[in-house]
Amino acid sequence: MSKTPKALPLIAAALTTAALTTAALTTGQASAQSAVEPGSAGSGSAGPGSAGSGSSLSAVGPGSTLGLCSITATGYADRQPVALTAGHCTLGLFGVIRLPDVDWAMIPLSPGTPTHNTLPSGERLTGLGAPGGALCRWGQRSGTRCDGYTGIRVGDSGGPVYRPNSDGTANLVGITSSNIQYSSLPPGFSLS
Repeated sequence: MSKTPKALPLIAAALTTAALTTAALTTGQASAQSAVEPGSAGSGSAGPGSAGSGSSLSAVGPGSTLGLCSITATGYADRQPVALTAGHCTLGLFGVIRLPDVDWAMIPLSPGTPTHNTLPSGERLTGLGAPGGALCRWGQRSGTRCDGYTGIRVGDSGGPVYRPNSDGTANLVGITSSNIQYSSLPPGFSLS
């Protein structure tokens, strides 16, 4: 069983913003549900940014924010729930920063944290894909863009890079990083 790094107060201090609830980050278990600002991509009841009717918790997923960064997707690593983002967004405490080609982090989620994998544009992430072809990306500053990697802005890091499918779903390809355009996905990450 993996342990949460003891350096969590450092990340809390370094990423202190209105979107980051530092009181929830202790040297015990990190709860991304508390540390991550749920997405507001949904327009109401169930869907992105909502855990469904009757729930007081918002779901974490694409469109959620972590300070100045975005959440790529939620999924699993070693059967544990995680939120995926760019490694530099967590100062490397939850992942790998190996520029110029790798920049990812998997933030452990508390069991029972409501999650979703619906992009703010409406497509649902249903699989993982390989780089190449026409790709889109989403970031909290630039929104959805399918025009290459021009105009990446502060706040877009961590957002999903994906290939839309004709059936309204999408395959996750990578993680937006202002340092390298986009990073590959971490080994062992799955959407389900």
